[in-house]
Amino acid sequence: MRILITNDDGVWSDGIAKLAKDIERLGHDVIVAAPFEDSSGTAAGVGRVHSGGGIHCKPVTIDGLDGIDVYGMDGLPALAVIAGCLGAFGPKPDLVIAGINNGLNVGHAVLHSGTVGAALTATHFGVKSMAVSVEFSFDEPFWDTASAITQEVLPSLIKAPQICVFNLNIPAVPIDKCKGLVSATLAPFGNLKTAVAADGEGTLLFSMEGREVTDLSTDHDINLIKQGYATLSAIRAIVHDDRKEVQEAVADAIIACSFTSQLLDNPESAKELNTTIN
Repeated sequence: MRILITNDDGVWSDGIAKLAKDIERLGHDVIVAAPFEDSSGTAAGVGRVHSGGGIHCKPVTIDGLDGIDVYGMDGLPALAVIAGCLGAFGPKPDLVIAGINNGLNVGHAVLHSGTVGAALTATHFGVKSMAVSVEFSFDEPFWDTASAITQEVLPSLIKAPQICVFNLNIPAVPIDKCKGLVSATLAPFGNLKTAVAADGEGTLLFSMEGREVTDLSTDHDINLIKQGYATLSAIRAIVHDDRKEVQEAVADAIIACSFTSQLLDNPESAKELNTTIN
């Protein structure tokens, strides 16, 4: 398989080098493309890109990645995926792996993750993908644990349906201390708590700290990782919200809009049309 590897920690990160090296050893055709600088928290953003404009991008050399094409760019991770899928670095990849990210991407907070955003972006091009993150450690991150589990999961991703995104999170433990890999739902919150205050001089001050988890009874990703499990979740990019109550709100808005009656004979016709559509 031709596999594009990116992340939001930057092209020079140890996690991306470890993953690229190990995936290539499996016999895959690996290419790396990632931002020059840390782009954490950028979600699926692409930055200021204009038709006819340019983004600085050049080959770089990373120790241990001899024989692997590596590109750094003044762009965000999702833009690296877009460029790769459009042929900027050679043939379109069969898979995209974003990682290894130094820090978990769990719960509904994955909305803000540049690592997860890059993986989700691949689906717009019909490319399967996986986001890989390891729990932050004040000592050396457990790259070996994360890479080993990623390699175990990869064959299943290869066989998965075409539009598929895996979100893999690994606890900060040696591989022999990991309790196993389990399926998990997304927690309704992230693993960090954030506070913000204005200093009165035009600056917002942010404070972030780890979320204390005391109730481990729910089988969502944060709780399972706290118990020593690696978690695997299937996630999706933006989809149409077809919940009945939401579509009723849409119908009400259309019926109440003055432009609707201009387009159709009367509001009742608009209501009938909207009911038919939905």
